[in-house]
Amino acid sequence: HSRHRPHQAPDTGARLRQLFREFLYIESVQKQYLCEIANNLHIQCNDWELMNDPKITENYKQRLIKRKEIDHNDILELSLDILNNCPFVAENISSLIASIQVDEYQDTNEKQYSILSIISNMRPDIIVSFIGDPNQMIFDSLGGLAKTKHELDSLFKTNFVELHLTGCYRSNQKIIDYYSNYAVNEMKITSFKNTSSC
Repeated sequence: HSRHRPHQAPDTGARLRQLFREFLYIESVQKQYLCEIANNLHIQCNDWELMNDPKITENYKQRLIKRKEIDHNDILELSLDILNNCPFVAENISSLIASIQVDEYQDTNEKQYSILSIISNMRPDIIVSFIGDPNQMIFDSLGGLAKTKHELDSLFKTNFVELHLTGCYRSNQKIIDYYSNYAVNEMKITSFKNTSSC
């Protein structure tokens, strides 16, 4: 892979400044908006179900557009759009980093995987690591996905080395064995904790 000076676009900075002048990041009030909309529509549901109702989500999107605000998902979509349509942005970012480490990777969504792959594929020497446990996936309702090694190899155009931890210092063997009854991916885990405590 040849190394060359990243392309500089004279209007990139101006475009980004204009974007952030027009929009305000409102992640902190997302829940408030969703609850207000649900109340206005007389829809009763739990907090974690708010984004699953099509009427609520459509009204939520319209409110953001009307108020010129963006949320976390919008940031991901805008970032992905910029990277796909302006490759020099990904090239510039990739020239600044040596490695990418994703912790709790099982909670990574498709847009985040795509953003990281576009950047890392610009430079094959970037070290990429995914650390996590598919059995601890808690954001699947928000799009969290624990991709397999094969899927990651294909997306990041590499051959990941897959390693497993088989020891646990947090819990005794009794708790570990009970937990294994509910594990998505079965694996033999040995407790390294003093058996006299939980």
